[in-house]
Amino acid sequence: MKSETIYFVSDLINVQSPQDNPGECLARFLGLFFQADEFPEKNVVQKDGTWRVNLMQHPQYVWIGCTGERGAEFTREYFDEEEQGITWSCFLEMEEPIRGRSKETLDLFTGLLTRLKDKLYQNQDVNIVKEKC
Repeated sequence: MKSETIYFVSDLINVQSPQDNPGECLARFLGLFFQADEFPEKNVVQKDGTWRVNLMQHPQYVWIGCTGERGAEFTREYFDEEEQGITWSCFLEMEEPIRGRSKETLDLFTGLLTRLKDKLYQNQDVNIVKEKC
């Protein structure tokens, strides 16, 4: 099960140098939204070319996928002419249980997605550009 991808721009995410991977920077930033005591398995890893914030492994494997694209055309209006800003994107994904979706699984997914969106949408320093399935 995968959520829509949320695209946004923000100066809050710290990219120190051009060699830093924007996806990793975003994953570390978003990881701060989820407290370690609630998600003791939480960690930031790269898997299959995507940076992830792994939130939990049991009862379901749940993670936030994170990327950052420098100079994306559809966000040009948010940056100065000479600036090559980063367009951030993230999505929530949950591996499907073998037994199929249950109400508890859907509630867990919906609750985590709501928390992620609340953190992004309520932050005045984050400009949501679009959501795309």
